[in-house]
Amino acid sequence: MGLFSWFGSNRNNILSVERDRSGNFFYTLFDGKSNAKKHKTIQAYNQTYALHRVIDLIKDTGKLANINLYENGKLKTTNYLYQVKQKPNPYQTWTDFVEEFVFWYSLGNVYFWKPTTTFAENQNYYFLDYSKFDDDTIKKFKKFGKKLSNQNSNEFLKEFGNHIIKYKYSDNETQNIPLKEVVVIPSGINTDSWFLENNKIESIQKLISNSEDTLDSKNINIHFSKKYVAYQGVNKDDLAQQITGLGKTERDDIKSKVMSNEPLHVSGSNNLEVKRFIDNLKNLGFDESFLNDYLLIGMFFNVPLEILGDFLRGKGLSSQGDAKEKAMIQFVDMCLMPILQKLTDVLELKLTDNQEVKAEFTHLWFMKVAVKQQAEQRKADLDALKIAKDLGLEESKVQEQLNIIYNGN
Repeated sequence: MGLFSWFGSNRNNILSVERDRSGNFFYTLFDGKSNAKKHKTIQAYNQTYALHRVIDLIKDTGKLANINLYENGKLKTTNYLYQVKQKPNPYQTWTDFVEEFVFWYSLGNVYFWKPTTTFAENQNYYFLDYSKFDDDTIKKFKKFGKKLSNQNSNEFLKEFGNHIIKYKYSDNETQNIPLKEVVVIPSGINTDSWFLENNKIESIQKLISNSEDTLDSKNINIHFSKKYVAYQGVNKDDLAQQITGLGKTERDDIKSKVMSNEPLHVSGSNNLEVKRFIDNLKNLGFDESFLNDYLLIGMFFNVPLEILGDFLRGKGLSSQGDAKEKAMIQFVDMCLMPILQKLTDVLELKLTDNQEVKAEFTHLWFMKVAVKQQAEQRKADLDALKIAKDLGLEESKVQEQLNIIYNGN
């Protein structure tokens, strides 16, 4: 098909014709709408390097948390949570279990299956993949999740809890699960249904798509950087001297092909100029573009820039320094603790008022440094307050300052 034949058959796709100062015509064949791809959560994680790295950073750090049960402020090790931590199910350790929770919650809602309506010892617990619910189950989610009711939880479970939801495995085998055994842990607001998936990555689809396109473009350009363009302008007898930016082996190889009888597609036969098709990959800015998208994706999940940079460079979490310490504390406070709070809330469903489940990172190096610094600062504040009291500071003011030192208010 010739060029004009192509234009003739595709004229409906031409949105505009423009002309530059030199008189050349440019045909706009596509509109300005976004080409960002729509991703399912697992698909996006598996296929997008930038998102994969960010989620790995979050879950690999989140699983390091110590999660324990306290009663009246004291650690208890003889309780149902201790039993769950020994082996939450036949396939996972406790660390694996926490890691999977952080993974699912980072991407959207968590669907937690406990095969009894209450927590119990010697019971197995699992997380379910929303994409494996069948269509009828999704319809039930829409129906039940829309209903606003003044029923308490027990009444609701009595009315809807025995409805069966179907969970399909990769081999198409289906398992029936009563709705009352599934706890939905929402990661945000869903106005359509309490049970429907809340896909967090929908709001960063363009960033994800941009990062993929950047890597694709770099891959294509690396391929073309091995190729050359030949056109009129240079006497072929002086070809080896005229080819710039190429090594001796490359120049000799090109000269031998040009001087031989091998076919070469060029626009002229006597004067040739040969250059690399892609002369400088760095000037195309692929690395900078990818890094910007990666950082923006990480910031969406409240990961500090310092942590993102170190993780991408392979430094991990072990590198130390004042800036790294502050960034790690910020990472825990803004990203990890809100996620793990959701897990501890679920684990507290069985507990009494004087019991609570806590997620803590105080055993990690950066939190140890922070605790030590807080202790040193508290001692300095108490010493200063003692001097002020000796100098006649009113008792009420002393108590006020003590409250600030110990409680922060």
